[in-house]
Amino acid sequence: MKITIVPVDGTVIRDGVAYTELDLSPAGIPENIHALQWNAGAGTVEYTDNEFSLIKSVPTWAEAALDVWAEANEKANAPPPEPTPEERAEMARRQQKWLLSQSDWTQLPDAPVDQAAWAEYRQDLRNVTKQEGFPDDIVWPATPE
Repeated sequence: MKITIVPVDGTVIRDGVAYTELDLSPAGIPENIHALQWNAGAGTVEYTDNEFSLIKSVPTWAEAALDVWAEANEKANAPPPEPTPEERAEMARRQQKWLLSQSDWTQLPDAPVDQAAWAEYRQDLRNVTKQEGFPDDIVWPATPE
């Protein structure tokens, strides 16, 4: 495991995954610590007075800082929340408007299509929001051939 901890800016890096501006106050890091570097069983603690010491085990405060990192990592990798019914309705309305806009050309007088079929399709699109299952169970109309 490779670790870097820089308390002054709340940075914790574990195996190349960095989070900054973390609240490390729960870790109880001593005020004279500038940084900790750890790599595969050995490391260095750098102090604010430019001194350093070699370490052979991760200090308790560093373990606590890694707990803060783990919480940030879990939050960053959590799946997004399910959209609310209002958000699902808005997504469906955007899809409806897009489909309508993509078929606007079919209503031009010289469009080489079955205008009645396309007019019905467009009306069915407008009625999507009136379907009983809206916005969760939508039956989108089939595009005319």
